[in-house]
Amino acid sequence: MVNTGKFLAVLALSAGMALASPNFSGKWKMNPSASKFGAMPPPTSMVRNITHADPKLEIRTVQAGEKGEVKTELKFTTDGKVCVNTLSGSDVVSKLSWEGSVLVIDSKRTVQGTEVSIVDRYSLSGDGRTLTIAESIKSPTGGTDITISFDKQ
Repeated sequence: MVNTGKFLAVLALSAGMALASPNFSGKWKMNPSASKFGAMPPPTSMVRNITHADPKLEIRTVQAGEKGEVKTELKFTTDGKVCVNTLSGSDVVSKLSWEGSVLVIDSKRTVQGTEVSIVDRYSLSGDGRTLTIAESIKSPTGGTDITISFDKQ
């Protein structure tokens, strides 16, 4: 016969562990062969430094491509509050939420008078060595999906 008290305690502990959010902190280097940019020209390199201490999340990116090097610094909170960052002179309004162990960053910005919606889905591999960002970009003129894979350095 099963001891109901012990069973419920183990079940509650297991559920708590399953609900723990991953920590994305680290230095991440893009793996070009595992990334898919579709019709968009891929960057030649991308390094993302992430500092994550819930609810604070800071993402510093250095990306090189055909237009040269671009550096960005974004600050968010993972508690569902609206966050505003400025990129290339325009505000990016974001709201973050957790879907299980996936961090969803839902952003909107206006580019040349057109509202663009960007949804990033951050997930870690089981061993914590690979960060995958599935990004969906939509505007009134269409949309595209890209996947960026990063290896932990």
